[in-house]
Amino acid sequence: MIQKELTLDEYIDDPVNTTMINERCIELALGIRYMDAVGHENLTEIGAVMPHYGYCEHSIIDLFSDDHPAGDVQAVDAETCDFTGRDVLCLSTVEHIGKEDYDNPDIDDQKAIRILDKITNESNSFFVTWGTRYHNELDTYVKDNLDKYDWFGYIKREEKLWEYTGTDMAVWDQEFDKPYRYANGNIFLLPKDNA
Repeated sequence: MIQKELTLDEYIDDPVNTTMINERCIELALGIRYMDAVGHENLTEIGAVMPHYGYCEHSIIDLFSDDHPAGDVQAVDAETCDFTGRDVLCLSTVEHIGKEDYDNPDIDDQKAIRILDKITNESNSFFVTWGTRYHNELDTYVKDNLDKYDWFGYIKREEKLWEYTGTDMAVWDQEFDKPYRYANGNIFLLPKDNA
């Protein structure tokens, strides 16, 4: 569905929460490729990420962000949404679901897994990303079910350099904030039948 490898000059370097030292530089570049492939009309984004960068022509849901200056964001729980026939984009959001992040009062380590299954089972297509070793239950679940996805990873090799690692399992061992700040391994999931 999308070209998975990036060159250094394709990274997104933007002063709004994305610099060459965090994982957003590669997630955004690949997320834009996904959006270009599926279009905006049938796209639902979980987590208000793309509006920060001028991409707000699609449906956006974010339980903790209903007032967004760059686009119309609906403050709804992804677990209550119907993704049937939709294309779903979720950049660095799924790993925060059910955690204490964003003053979330609903702590539930299994919620991210339920939402990922919902996306996988209902959507027409999806592109889901997150940094490894931040939500261990999610990491373990996906590792135990890799046959359900077309997946690939990137490992941070230097502070501002990511290496595409394909399906090398070493990506899952990369710790968050160690040795470099932010994610040091990043996972990307696509539907198995869209490889």
